[in-house]
Amino acid sequence: MSMFALIDCNNFYASCERVFQPELNEKPLIVLSNNDGCVIARSQEAKKLGISMGVPVFKIKDIIQKHDIITFSSNYALYGDMSSRVMSILAEKCPDIEIYSIDECFLDLKLITNDPVKWCEKIRQTIFKWVGIPVSIGIGPTKTLAKVANKIAKSDIATKGVFSLHNINDNKIDRILQNIHIEDIWGIGRQWSKMLHVNKIRNALELKKSSEHWVRKKMGITGLRTLKEIKGIPCHRLEVEPIQNKSVRCSRTFGKEVREKEKVFDAIRLFVQIAASKIRKKKLACQSIQVFISTDRFNKNTKQYSNSATNTLITPTSDSIILVLEARKIFNRLWKENYLYRKGGILLLDLFPKQTIIPGFFPDAKKENYRLMEAIDKINEKFGRNCLELGIKSKKSEWKMKQHNVSSKFTTRWQDIIKVSAN
Repeated sequence: MSMFALIDCNNFYASCERVFQPELNEKPLIVLSNNDGCVIARSQEAKKLGISMGVPVFKIKDIIQKHDIITFSSNYALYGDMSSRVMSILAEKCPDIEIYSIDECFLDLKLITNDPVKWCEKIRQTIFKWVGIPVSIGIGPTKTLAKVANKIAKSDIATKGVFSLHNINDNKIDRILQNIHIEDIWGIGRQWSKMLHVNKIRNALELKKSSEHWVRKKMGITGLRTLKEIKGIPCHRLEVEPIQNKSVRCSRTFGKEVREKEKVFDAIRLFVQIAASKIRKKKLACQSIQVFISTDRFNKNTKQYSNSATNTLITPTSDSIILVLEARKIFNRLWKENYLYRKGGILLLDLFPKQTIIPGFFPDAKKENYRLMEAIDKINEKFGRNCLELGIKSKKSEWKMKQHNVSSKFTTRWQDIIKVSAN
């Protein structure tokens, strides 16, 4: 019989901040999005104060001041590294895992011979001891039911962070499903949730009792799979092999409006390099590149302009130099003077595994700088991302994100590593 577990890091970004700053434990804490705009993570204490996910920070300034809520800018270098530490422990302990997101991972427990609950309790303890991140674990015969079990493990203190829906009787499962709101079921989006409420299906049990024919008609094959998963019939297998990207995007909302052409292109050039390094890491190459720039559509007091364009390459490449040159050509076509630009970005499209590329009869005159790209990647990996860049940067990067309260990169930058001394 199938058995899945979902490991979910509790309040992940907030927990990462607390690992190296234990004085923040039990204090309300929030983490903000790019440019310190919206709340993207909250500690349990902040949730109890009524702070909702995605709320703009300017709307809750009074609450922040009244309750002394600690505010952090997002520190993705720290979060990414802490995530990889958690996932490496899971990969070591279980042969089949699917990294679902930065803070979630599915495990296939069919090869675990011990009591699955006790095994998961030990995994939970190991992650907290070795990494310092608290996790909740849900176990179920399907991935959807593992998600339901995880929700209970996270919200019910009595479970001690691990809850199982595996090998329990149908009546008990039905009582649990009756308390799961329809919008909280994995795979049920906003539109489906509205439609189901209209049809008086408000919880997971009511969906379970629905006709398969009706669900297929209203929600298609995806909805039917969700229904079967709730019934305990596995329809979603573990995605052990990562799905190949069809495109890679890198964009930012600038920290302030920028008028100068070269300062905007500084951002575009950096975005190309970041995206190119990502596809090189996956041994991919792109056939097309798109560049886009826009003004602030929310600022009605300025002239509005937004545009994008795409170039197709003769030979697919992952060479940053070639891609930056192509991006410059597109950017020059898009650029218009006397506008205040607030956002820019690039897309690398039509990605192929490098080993499958067949040279054409008329090869591109531009040769790939394989050894140079490899050297740049190694230097940036060792000394920090974007340590080594192409081109000459402007002295002041006005486009860079606002990060007034970013914490130290405790695990990825030498000067930020915590020093311990003994007298």
